[in-house]
Amino acid sequence: MDDNGTNCRQQFETPTFVAIASLRAMMGSLSLLGSVFVIFIIMYLKKYVLYTQRLVLYLSITVGLNAIAVISQAGVYLPMESEAVKIYCQISGYLSQSTDWSELVAICLVTFDLYLTAVMNVKSKREVIQFLLIFFLPLGVNLLPFIGSSYGPSGPWCWIKTYNDDCSKSQSGKIFQILLWYVPITLMIFFLIITYIAIYYKLRQQKKQYISCRSESNACLIRLRQMIQKEIKPLVLYPVLFLFFNFFTLLNGLASQFYSEPIRTLWLLEALITPFVGVAITLVYTLDPETRKRLQKCDLRTDYRNRVQARKRILDFPLLTPPRSDSKLDTLKKKDLEKAKMLNEEQLTNAQSSPYVNLQTLIDNDDENSNK
Repeated sequence: MDDNGTNCRQQFETPTFVAIASLRAMMGSLSLLGSVFVIFIIMYLKKYVLYTQRLVLYLSITVGLNAIAVISQAGVYLPMESEAVKIYCQISGYLSQSTDWSELVAICLVTFDLYLTAVMNVKSKREVIQFLLIFFLPLGVNLLPFIGSSYGPSGPWCWIKTYNDDCSKSQSGKIFQILLWYVPITLMIFFLIITYIAIYYKLRQQKKQYISCRSESNACLIRLRQMIQKEIKPLVLYPVLFLFFNFFTLLNGLASQFYSEPIRTLWLLEALITPFVGVAITLVYTLDPETRKRLQKCDLRTDYRNRVQARKRILDFPLLTPPRSDSKLDTLKKKDLEKAKMLNEEQLTNAQSSPYVNLQTLIDNDDENSNK
């Protein structure tokens, strides 16, 4: 289409693209369910002790937020005649771009952590900064397209718009698309390829070195396997999945820059595959041997029963009072009673492992207070 065309928006309001937009929202719903499931399993099984486990948690949260942004665009294929619809589309496009960036930053940190662990043999110690980078940096950086009013309808949904309201090409929108998405995702692809090649050769070199070592070969190999199992294997698939599912977004964006008419097949693939990342993360996470073992029905029942019994034991714990002996109780003053009550509360807090509390300590303390 030429720059002064009049059907730049109408071509995406056909029944075909309405169905594509609805399909994208449906896939976003599945992605949201998958992300919520992974977050629930991480919290329920308390698999957030290690930094690598928390990285998966952060990634799942960003995927869930992006799925919400995708779902929010279910009706933006409506005509943009209303000012309220235009504002809604701008906000929705901003949220979609920001959550996409959060995913991208999280994947970059996952890849960088893999590089530090496997190649440099060091641990990341700046988790707070990384948390801020994942969840707050995208909110600030992606405010830039508001400067040129570049958020709006982009195809059958909302993003950084390609055309202005008069159907002329949006130069600022094109610049922001390239700078804020296509360049970062392309750099991420090269960074991922280089990092994985470095990790592969480093682990291969270490394995050969340990095998050639006679005295400590077994211990070295065991440590190498433990590092791979605990630090590398749980994370290695997530960057690959992210780039695979966003490859169609990159391909469709490049096609939109060179072809005037939209290629329906690419739009369909982007709507069908790109939001599916939450479901893919769920499959990868549940296929982990340790997670799969703990997700067995008997293990979940046992864990739930233990939690309920522990909570019931705490709630049913008998309230302890000082012994009501006339010879001791009559000598207690008001201040001594308050001290005894505080001591009783401390013992009640520390007695979760036993259904009874030894009252002899309380009686001895009362005797000491009485003698004073």
